[in-house]
Amino acid sequence: MSKRYSSSLIFFGITLILPTLTIAFHHSFTTPIVSPGLGLKAYTNPYDPGPNSCTPNSAAFEMIRELSPYSTHALSPLKDPDFFLKEPVEILPWKTIEHKPHRSTGVYSVQTLPSYCPSSQLLRFRGRVPGRVDAPLFSSLLTTVAHRKKWDVTVSDVYKVADVGYSPPLPGTPEECGVGYCRTVKALGGLVTPREQLTLCGVQSGIGGSLIWAFELPSEYTDASEGLWPDGKRLQRASTDVFSAALVQRRGFFEVEYVLSLDVGGGVPRWATTPVIVQCVKKMFRVAAEGMFDDRTERVEEEEEW
Repeated sequence: MSKRYSSSLIFFGITLILPTLTIAFHHSFTTPIVSPGLGLKAYTNPYDPGPNSCTPNSAAFEMIRELSPYSTHALSPLKDPDFFLKEPVEILPWKTIEHKPHRSTGVYSVQTLPSYCPSSQLLRFRGRVPGRVDAPLFSSLLTTVAHRKKWDVTVSDVYKVADVGYSPPLPGTPEECGVGYCRTVKALGGLVTPREQLTLCGVQSGIGGSLIWAFELPSEYTDASEGLWPDGKRLQRASTDVFSAALVQRRGFFEVEYVLSLDVGGGVPRWATTPVIVQCVKKMFRVAAEGMFDDRTERVEEEEEW
């Protein structure tokens, strides 16, 4: 893991860090993460219960695999050169907002799962970035203020809170895991006041790509813990129910499948926030395609795609 980017991974109001400190908490949602009847199990608790556990359970990662077909492909030890020549098998009723498959860079597909959760909007983006898969570098778009301000004008601060020693039940090699803090300024002309988040996240690397994943830390844990929140008055909390970014290498570029379910909190309606999120993610992909991975492109063009 490159030390340049290994200190933190903080996302669209979510955060990621590294391994060492073991943290304990218990998490429960008042509503299922995924509503019953969609072909996906109704996951009500992504964390194993108990005072000594900060481990997202296997159902949480099953959820990511079903929401993101590319995540399985990224970590698979077996090559499937025809993977991108066929449409992934979908068991969920995704609604397509935009689909431009011949676009060579940037976001070419935007989808939503309207019945995912009553409080948050689930979005799935697919896009292409020139160059070689580099999860820490891609994560720096979300975790460094300098890079993030290029596409997210609301970011105020992001930083590492604690390392966590944890290996998720996934193929591949765990690269990072930890807790991080993110704070934003007001948005939508003041409709959305400043927000803050604490998130457990990780990076898993495979032969053909990488997976970045994240789940919001439960308020039951964060409210009772010392040292996680910064000093000062608490802000309205936003919540990332699930986040994943699967990066899969191809010849000369890599595919990204970016899944996000974000509840900004405060009763702000989805119709007000979804278009803003879509435009921000599109802008992030444009920034990624503007030379960040260019020094890796020449050698990756010599390699087989996964």
